[in-house]
Amino acid sequence: MKRNILWIFLVTAPLVGASSLGSFEATCSGTVCSGSDNGLTFFGPFRGGRASIQGGDSYTGFIDFSIGTHGGSFTSGGHTCDYDVLLGGGSCSGEARFGADLGPPDATGLSLGDVVSTKGTGTAETSFCWGGNCGGSPPENVPATYQFTLTDPGSTFPFTWTAAQFGSAPEPSVPEPGTFVFATLGLAGMAVGWRGRRYRSQGKPVANKDRIPDR
Repeated sequence: MKRNILWIFLVTAPLVGASSLGSFEATCSGTVCSGSDNGLTFFGPFRGGRASIQGGDSYTGFIDFSIGTHGGSFTSGGHTCDYDVLLGGGSCSGEARFGADLGPPDATGLSLGDVVSTKGTGTAETSFCWGGNCGGSPPENVPATYQFTLTDPGSTFPFTWTAAQFGSAPEPSVPEPGTFVFATLGLAGMAVGWRGRRYRSQGKPVANKDRIPDR
């Protein structure tokens, strides 16, 4: 029984450790971004806007909002901090910053109204304070997908940034070579154990199959 548990561990342990999921998720569309990060939920403004394929001041791949005139709202541990709480004399704050250094796609071959996406890896971090207690997450890598709509083909700013997704459905990681070695050893061990049990159940020694008969 203990031997079987060991083989099962050899098979499954490397596969479980082969990937990990980030805690940050955010979705932006229309005029709002909403998301969560390790127990903190938040929403704030999503400005979208025109985007040039050469870049420029009117487009940035990062979203940053906080409490106050930026209109952000943050909830953690049963406490919600927003502009109304601050106006009422409350002591709290929150911030969310996430995005990637990815530009809009090439407009070549696209027609008015076409929707296209760009994908890459970005970073995300959040913070939240209630009273004198503050917490947050350090910057972490997240998958990023930006959605663009071709609204003005042929111009300097042909695209409008219309939506974005961060940290959702991370790409599955590819197991390292050592993972396959451990998995192979584990499967082989389970096969040997099964073969031994089969011969014992038939009342035959395991080694009899390959034994040369005595003359």
